[in-house]
Amino acid sequence: MGTQGKGNIYHIKIYCAQCNTYLFKYRKEKRGSLVRCYIDNIVDDNTKGDLKCPGCLQEFARFKIEKTRPANRMIQGKIFIKGHLKK
Repeated sequence: MGTQGKGNIYHIKIYCAQCNTYLFKYRKEKRGSLVRCYIDNIVDDNTKGDLKCPGCLQEFARFKIEKTRPANRMIQGKIFIKGHLKK
């Protein structure tokens, strides 16, 4: 069986939906909605790892082990993203 390539890699910026504070930059490997953020794919973290917005102290994610990798499970409605395709 062959392995599939990762395809396009997106660098997206995640912001707090309540106060529009920049939270972190994430390297997204597949298309689709943002459900979980793997810790090793976070490029620039403004939250210091506590999963709360530094502006309004609202919790935007929960820590969980997904597929043997540590990940942040996003709470829907607490964040919004801006992104672009890396060429």
